[in-house]
Amino acid sequence: MKLLIIGATGQTGQELLKQALAQGQVVSAYVRNPQKLPADSRLTIYQGQLSEEDKLRQAMTGQDAVLLTLGNSFANRSQPFFEKVMPTIIASMKQAQVQRLISLSSLGVGLTLGNTRYPYRLGVQTFLRGNHRDHWLGEKELGDSGLNWTTIHPSPLFNGEKTAHPSYHLAHTGYKVSGIARTMRADVTAVMLEVLARPETYQQALVMSSQEEGKR
Repeated sequence: MKLLIIGATGQTGQELLKQALAQGQVVSAYVRNPQKLPADSRLTIYQGQLSEEDKLRQAMTGQDAVLLTLGNSFANRSQPFFEKVMPTIIASMKQAQVQRLISLSSLGVGLTLGNTRYPYRLGVQTFLRGNHRDHWLGEKELGDSGLNWTTIHPSPLFNGEKTAHPSYHLAHTGYKVSGIARTMRADVTAVMLEVLARPETYQQALVMSSQEEGKR
């Protein structure tokens, strides 16, 4: 499968890039700073800003899917970001005739607030409130986009070894994620790749953590 990763220089993006290449996927990355990526003959790099619709369209043309691992820095966590970039990404995908989009989000964004438990829910409603509102303002644009999108909503992300069976569920089932659950970046990127070709995840939000089923 031909994949375009947007956000490949971040911690989660780097893990996604590594796993996708290891699987033998045909991988491209759209980045502002190509020097931040490792040299790899298997990787095609496109340089540009997220505001440059023509460059995005060129990078997306011929791809089977676009995977987003974007996010504000912690210092700018409440500043508008997704509400600005998501319409441009959607428009570029339509022009490039790419239907599949998987976007990394956060547990508690939008309808996934109903999948949270205390004490994590308290954080969503207080210091994460601005960040989650921005995520939602961008993600709600997907509803009428006509794309085969999936948003991935992990519990707080950490670096660590990939677990054998991370837990993920469609948000509309009402599944409750533990209030102290963590998600390893290696797990969230594995799930992003795993659901690429699963139609049951189209136009759906997935909630997840690295906590295995039955170990709650």
